[in-house]
Amino acid sequence: MNRKIFRPSNLAAATALAAISCAAMADVVDFVFLGCSPSGVNDSGKVVMTCGADELLRRYNRPDYWETIQKPLACRAGALANNGTAFAHCTSNGQQRAYVWLAQQSDLIALLPALGHDRATVSAVSPSGVAVGATIDSQGRSYPALWRSTTARATELKVGLLGLGGRNCVASNVEDENTVNPAVVGSCPISSSTRRTAIVWRRNGLLINYVAHALPFPHQSDDCKADLIAGNSVVGTCQFIAGTPRHPGIYTVAWVGNDEPKVMTPDGGPSDSHPIGVLKDGSIAGYVRHNDGEIGDRAFIWRPANDDLTIFSATLDPDHPEAGVVPLHYSESGFLVGTAQVVVTESGETEVVTKPFRLTVSTGTMINVGAPIDPSNGPETVTAVSRDGCFAAGTMTFGPLEYNNRSFLYRMCGSK
Repeated sequence: MNRKIFRPSNLAAATALAAISCAAMADVVDFVFLGCSPSGVNDSGKVVMTCGADELLRRYNRPDYWETIQKPLACRAGALANNGTAFAHCTSNGQQRAYVWLAQQSDLIALLPALGHDRATVSAVSPSGVAVGATIDSQGRSYPALWRSTTARATELKVGLLGLGGRNCVASNVEDENTVNPAVVGSCPISSSTRRTAIVWRRNGLLINYVAHALPFPHQSDDCKADLIAGNSVVGTCQFIAGTPRHPGIYTVAWVGNDEPKVMTPDGGPSDSHPIGVLKDGSIAGYVRHNDGEIGDRAFIWRPANDDLTIFSATLDPDHPEAGVVPLHYSESGFLVGTAQVVVTESGETEVVTKPFRLTVSTGTMINVGAPIDPSNGPETVTAVSRDGCFAAGTMTFGPLEYNNRSFLYRMCGSK
């Protein structure tokens, strides 16, 4: 068992780097007064966002061209695939319905539910545009579903011997690399309780149908869900309650092949952990939340094969240990990208603001990739990161009132 608190070898240098903007800030998407909020960015730097009280949808194509859709429905933008297909949800009569915005289209198209069903919703989209979510019948009953083509009807993901046990099951995520027969992960409720069983659907059944495989519970937990998948690794969380050897809380769990599930157990007091990404090599990224509140959230990398856990001490504000760090994306190039808290003081008033960061896993060094840390610069929050980790999009409050609520797009790879 390996447990490390990773500190940069030169803390002074790391702190100096954190105090300046180190990203190649190639693009700042600036829609004054519209209050745009990006929800997806792809590897080409294209962004999809929701703007203004009218919930206008925009698709921004660098450097200065954008498309706009305004519907009579209340719509919110979602993910954006590398092929330019955007996803959105619109609400009418209290019901939410998923739509796609194809790269060559100027309007939204309803995502088709399974045959005989009424509507669909989306929970995750792969970089290639494969989507998972729910197909919903006219009675409001929900079933997990997969769309390998955004213009085809949903494939309902069956559960149980006769395929009738999928009601209220959830499809949470889909395999990134496999576009033909991608595996899907999620969970199913246990009877009528709030407890769940982690599930992986693989296309390995009779007639090459998708089959649900229930993942085993770790010892002394009976409530789990699967959230991520890469290669042979499925990652999720399990709830442990009082009375077990572990502190009560939410723990990151890995199911690798046919091995018994492995539970990530940080040293120290009670804490929850939340995975945000897994790579093909099996390494898992996320953040640990200390329940005592004295130390802020901290990023981690866990390699379940040898139970090697690194919790990074790096923050953008070393003087305030309560300032948290929450990664949003783990890239194959070895970077974590997300949002970190910083405590700033102006005229005697103290305020906690957020800044976008990039953390190099190999060195444990973190840098601010947004505007310089200064009381005159407001908060910046990352809301979407491209699959390759080169682009981060989000929202900022910056400068005088008329420039509040802007959107940003930061480029972090010089060759893009």
